[in-house]
Amino acid sequence: GHRAARGLTKRERIWVPLVRRFIAVSDAVRQASVRSGIPPARIQTVFDGIDVEHYAPDRNGVAPAGLTLDPSRLTVGIVSRLLPEKGIAEFLQAARRVADAFPGVQFVIVGGDPSADGRHFTTWRALADRLSLNNHVIFTGWRGDVDVLTHQFDIAAQASKYWEGWGMSLLEAMACGKPVVGTRIGGVSEVVDDGVNGLLVEPGDVDGLTSALLTLLRDPALRARM
Repeated sequence: GHRAARGLTKRERIWVPLVRRFIAVSDAVRQASVRSGIPPARIQTVFDGIDVEHYAPDRNGVAPAGLTLDPSRLTVGIVSRLLPEKGIAEFLQAARRVADAFPGVQFVIVGGDPSADGRHFTTWRALADRLSLNNHVIFTGWRGDVDVLTHQFDIAAQASKYWEGWGMSLLEAMACGKPVVGTRIGGVSEVVDDGVNGLLVEPGDVDGLTSALLTLLRDPALRARM
């Protein structure tokens, strides 16, 4: 199985002649694999799937344990490992602008920090403090009930800057019946049909992310349609 678009390392290239078949999780990953030197005839795309029954919209009666969201406020959520390349800084910057224009909103950042010393989590908390977002942003840390949390979102976002092999968190949100905003990057463009089931923005574009979120927040009918 191949998920990355960074290309193959020298060590990985050694194994290419010995592998009969490569599976790519999206066409974007397949194209990147071909560029890395894997023969096209040996790569097949098999999209990552999810159990749609598990995420079905009618399962949203369960409340997330130990987490209270204000039911009177619209919720924008992002599910991601807390890494810089996931666009967490840009998401927080957009959150500040969205909150200025649309005060009745809360942001939920779901995910753990894979670093050994928790430095990324510290960085994002400090940025949220600097942006005076304490009354608007909730960091949940790692959660085992992402499906339950996603049901609490009014909008699901993804803000990766460099690469996303597929966009599983958006797929899960869509199965929950949520409108999505994502970056036009990697496999995300295969998950989100811009303007149909969600909105796509350029990676790293805080203005674009802000605008897309506000468009959905201000238009309940559009959220329902998407």
